[in-house]
Amino acid sequence: MIEAYKDLLLEIDILTALHADLVRQLEQQHRVVWTGMAPSAPMPVHVPLDKSMSQYNNLIERLTAIEGELKIKRDLRAEIDNKLEQMDGLNHTIAYKRFVEGKSLKEIAVETGYAYSTIRKKSMAGTKSEHTY
Repeated sequence: MIEAYKDLLLEIDILTALHADLVRQLEQQHRVVWTGMAPSAPMPVHVPLDKSMSQYNNLIERLTAIEGELKIKRDLRAEIDNKLEQMDGLNHTIAYKRFVEGKSLKEIAVETGYAYSTIRKKSMAGTKSEHTY
C-alpha cells in the first residue's frame, strides 16, 4: 500500500508537469492561429489556418484529458488523506508515517518509542480491517 500511495503522488507530479507543458504549447499555438506564422529559424513559417486550428484543437483535447485524470488522482489522494485523518492516536501515527512519509515499521517503532512488535501488530490490525468486505 505504501508503494501505491507513493505511485499516486508520483502520478500527480507527472500529470502536473504534463499539464504545465500543454498549457505552454497551447499558448504558443494560440499565437500561431492568430498570426498565421510559426516561429522557425531563420524566418517564421506560414501555417494555414485549418492546420493551426487542428493542432490547437488537438492540444485542447489533450489538456482536457490530462485535467480530468489529474482531478481523479487528486480526489483519490484527498480521500486517502481524509481516511488517514479519521484515525486517531497510535493508529494514525503509524498509518501517516507508513503511507505519507514512507517509513518502515522499524523506523516508526524507534521514532514513537514503542516496541517493534506493538507497531507491527497495530499495523497488521489496521490492514486487516481495511480489506474486510
